[in-house]
Amino acid sequence: MGGELQKEKLNSELKSNEFDFFLSYYFCKKVFAGTKISSSAIFSHEGKKELNNRIVSIEWKVYYDFESYSEMLTQASFQIYQLNNLVVKEDLIFNPEKDYSSFEEECVIGLARPLIIITIMSGINLKEFNSENLLSLSEKLSKQVVYIAFNKTFECTWLQKLAERMTKSENSILSLLIKDLTVDLCDWFIFSKNKSLNLIGELQGTHSLKRLSTKVLKDMKQYSSLECVQEGRGAQFLFLYYFFILKYQGFSKTLLNDELSPKHWVKDYKEKLSKTWENIKRYLTEYCSLDVQGMVWAVDWLRHKYESEKLVDRELIQDFISWIKAKNPSELKILISEYLALSPNI
Repeated sequence: MGGELQKEKLNSELKSNEFDFFLSYYFCKKVFAGTKISSSAIFSHEGKKELNNRIVSIEWKVYYDFESYSEMLTQASFQIYQLNNLVVKEDLIFNPEKDYSSFEEECVIGLARPLIIITIMSGINLKEFNSENLLSLSEKLSKQVVYIAFNKTFECTWLQKLAERMTKSENSILSLLIKDLTVDLCDWFIFSKNKSLNLIGELQGTHSLKRLSTKVLKDMKQYSSLECVQEGRGAQFLFLYYFFILKYQGFSKTLLNDELSPKHWVKDYKEKLSKTWENIKRYLTEYCSLDVQGMVWAVDWLRHKYESEKLVDRELIQDFISWIKAKNPSELKILISEYLALSPNI
């Protein structure tokens, strides 16, 4: 790339994508001097191999996402695929009218459907396992089922909590298995000198599902188009609004008494509360299910890129990230100025 880079090409890309090509430009200049820019992203052989081994080649794939408030799991959305066919798509939302412990159990069992099928067909008795001897079972099952989350620390922390809260030992084991079998999809998008598998210029050094949707998965439904909830904090606040304001700080606990309140008033209030809850469920479902769908599309996008782009060694990507992260502000300013100088209109 370097001096061979066509200014007209860069001009058009800068106007629409700003700094999307900044990282790949300097990667190609540093590593492959004289090579023309062809993509705003660089992909590695190791990334392709790991995607295939850890996700693509596995028979059962479960993409999932949690939402919570404080110590309460409020939502679990997931899609389950068998041999690349969608077999289950579900959005579980805790209804304050119901028992919370049963909701936690419902989430674990819902997510664990492939594990339940595999263990039954294989004659595996989950009651024979505990947290101390689970490793061998996890390794065996990892060849048949994978769980996929984005920034998995949140989900895995919750799965550990759920395992400790389950009343049945087999459900506790299922929760721990899901945690152990969870792959972090952000590994393929992160900008790290030690962890990066790819260098995706559109993300400009950041990684989140929302950023991924707006900069990479541009054809997917955008969070900004959702009617109410467009981020995780919004989902928390909306649930909090119903759970505490309407449900427990409103009239439902103190005045819904047939002997003290007119029956028509009680009926009207209950109907209004029910309609409000149905709307809130719809808003929460739209947001959390879009997170899950985004992960499915992200894997498909990676598969396509690994087949269509020229691949490099992962070490080259990580060495480059180390190089650019070591630059101080003055040095970065020089790099940016040089990059912008290629386009006189910027």
